[in-house]
Amino acid sequence: MTESFDRGGRPFPYTRSKTRWRKRPNDEIKYLRGELIELEKLKAALSNPDSKPIQLKAGVDNRAKAFRKLNDEKHDEKLSAALAENRKLRAMAAGRVQVAKALQDAIDEHVRIRAQKISCSDDAVVPTELIFV
Repeated sequence: MTESFDRGGRPFPYTRSKTRWRKRPNDEIKYLRGELIELEKLKAALSNPDSKPIQLKAGVDNRAKAFRKLNDEKHDEKLSAALAENRKLRAMAAGRVQVAKALQDAIDEHVRIRAQKISCSDDAVVPTELIFV
């Protein structure tokens, strides 16, 4: 009972939103009026079978062709960008492979020279730590 007094007798703790009474902005009203006019023209053209069905169909075909052309151009741009990125990454990977190969050759040469420098008698066993350091 005390809660109903705290809320002013309302069943919910919050007041109703004021947004349902808001006034629409003028630019939104202009946009909606323009859409209404376009839709009414389209409705009139579609309801009357004698009035310019060829133009409507041609307009749709032109839009479809233009959309397809834009889509193809965008696809070509993405394809060329992907190929360029692929070439760049391939060149970078080839460079790293060359560096790794050169390092491996240098390590092998170092191990070979070190093994030649170690002079021990034939009876002595050379520890692997001395050869492969």
